[in-house]
Amino acid sequence: MMDLRLNSNIWKLFINQLTQKRYYIPILSIFFLTLPDATAKQIGLWSGIGFLSEFLFEIPSGYISDKIGHKKTLILSKIFMLLASIFFVIENSLIYFILGAVFTSLSYASQSGTRPAFLHETLVSLKSEKYFIKTSSKISAKVALLSIPFLIIIPYFAKINIRLPLVLSIIIDVIGLLVVISLI
Repeated sequence: MMDLRLNSNIWKLFINQLTQKRYYIPILSIFFLTLPDATAKQIGLWSGIGFLSEFLFEIPSGYISDKIGHKKTLILSKIFMLLASIFFVIENSLIYFILGAVFTSLSYASQSGTRPAFLHETLVSLKSEKYFIKTSSKISAKVALLSIPFLIIIPYFAKINIRLPLVLSIIIDVIGLLVVISLI
């Protein structure tokens, strides 16, 4: 029974990785430019702050993950991503986009080493450690394949309402958070 429960971590990590994708990124800059007084220069500013944040958070996130535990870090990562999506939806100024970018970066940094470590620990517990590369690659390949339809339909949702892809991402983030909470 324990093996089945532990084995469920593999599909849950797949859902985690799938819900970690930001399908709305291609329309985010366009959305920003619909705001009053928004400029392309500001897009560069919030994007740059986001990339710098991810760089700065990367090293301490691994330390924090080791200290508080991988599952807790994955949960925090999902909470950060949910907050980022909320900031992008409720935004009406540059500061909300900057906060969204920073929280997205926190989420990515928290996931980067933690997700593979959690998968490795799961496979070690299942006595299947030798399948780590194969399992990790399969998860990534399936995520890439399933991401294609999301990327194709996002512009259609944006055509209905430019905020709709962002609202849908909140729903996706909640699903991801619930799945990560259920990890064994």
